[in-house]
Amino acid sequence: MDQNGCLLKGSHDPSGIVFTVLAAMSGMEREYIRDRTLEGQESARKRGKTIGGAGVTDDSVLSMALHLRDQEMSLRDIARRLVITTGAKKGQHPSPATVMRMLREHDQLTADPGHPELLVLSLRRSSPGPTSLVVPRSCGVRIAPMGPG
Repeated sequence: MDQNGCLLKGSHDPSGIVFTVLAAMSGMEREYIRDRTLEGQESARKRGKTIGGAGVTDDSVLSMALHLRDQEMSLRDIARRLVITTGAKKGQHPSPATVMRMLREHDQLTADPGHPELLVLSLRRSSPGPTSLVVPRSCGVRIAPMGPG
């Protein structure tokens, strides 16, 4: 009600406008921070800096993972059997996602360079079986990002 005793109709609440403006400003600031962060990462990459944590895999871990994969073990079982040998996570087990990424990178590096039209896909497996699949690039496969197993 206003001072004359009349009931106001509609949305004339001034606090609602303030919250709307603050939310818009917050969204703009978040986008600004994100853009600056991405620019900084791109600049660091151009200078040769690496983004992300230290690697937890080495040649011995890779060779053991390849051996276990050849025995048709699942990614989870492989991750449980591997042990990180260096760095801050020494003595811990790598995640199944780390094992999958390591095997995928190995498969891509060792793919036949005479066949650039082939694409090596890593499969998400919790049961025994192959963990990668080779398909022609021309088949129109869409690759979706995968989370940890």
